[in-house]
Amino acid sequence: EIVSLTAEPTPGGVIIATTGVAPTQGFWEPALVNVPSDNPDIYVLEFRVRPPAVSEPTGPRPTREVLAGTFLSTQTLRGARQILVVGAQNRRAVRQR
Repeated sequence: EIVSLTAEPTPGGVIIATTGVAPTQGFWEPALVNVPSDNPDIYVLEFRVRPPAVSEPTGPRPTREVLAGTFLSTQTLRGARQILVVGAQNRRAVRQR
């Protein structure tokens, strides 16, 4: 589940920061991966994490949070008005300024 998404403008692009909550502890190697979109107005990223190798306890929410971020250049985002991050349970979007 994606619980937060921010887009901070920087010279030459934007920094995307995402927080997700995994179903159990032990999820690792978070990444935001570009997914092709039929709509040129929307730049789509998929929030991916690797599951634990062995069964892990559920644990309290803070111990299950997973952070992922990336830099997207102005050239990469050319024409996109919205950045959409898709997770397993939900999706979040931010508008380009």
